[in-house]
Amino acid sequence: MAEASSSLNENRVRNMVIEQYGLTLKLIDEGDIEQLRLWRNSEHVRLKMPNQELISKEQQKSWFRKVNNPNHLYFLLCQNQDAVGCLNIRDINLNNRLG
Repeated sequence: MAEASSSLNENRVRNMVIEQYGLTLKLIDEGDIEQLRLWRNSEHVRLKMPNQELISKEQQKSWFRKVNNPNHLYFLLCQNQDAVGCLNIRDINLNNRLG
């Protein structure tokens, strides 16, 4: 039964969209990762990152495969249907209510 509950919770998370105050948070999907890569590679963002190298499309896909799981939630922030940023909750531990 715990397995079924876990699967149900995972499906709920995958379909998560939060709308409030004219902003929308939606979980990123593979269709969003190119926009994230372009933002990440822009000079004003890249130079503030620990790894300041340009990220290739393949590196971005690899990153997405690694973080696309219930332990990490990456959201696209939209205002009036336009993507304006992203945020994340990493290393989620539901048992201890940490993330």
